[in-house]
Amino acid sequence: MTVCSALSFLTPKTQPCLDDFVKHCEYLLELVGPEAVAIGLDMSEMSDPARHEKWHRDNPGLDPDGYFFPYHEAHMVGMELVKAGIDDRTIRLILGENWARIFSGIWDKK
Repeated sequence: MTVCSALSFLTPKTQPCLDDFVKHCEYLLELVGPEAVAIGLDMSEMSDPARHEKWHRDNPGLDPDGYFFPYHEAHMVGMELVKAGIDDRTIRLILGENWARIFSGIWDKK
């Protein structure tokens, strides 16, 4: 289960923040356990200027800078999970080890 950074998954507020993302991680950890939670920021659409422009064309009236938590905070996710008291093993699982396990199970079968 991915922890998405989109507004509709994180908060009823108009602008999600990193704290909302961390709280959602905590909720999902309680709901499904650490082996089933992985980061999924959905940042690819905004990382390229052409995609950013296309997003605006496809979503008139929506502001991606208000729809997702601020991308310039993405590098702080791990530290915020530490501050929230989440143990190192669980943080590693969320930040990539769960994805690596899933993908290796798929790729190793080829």
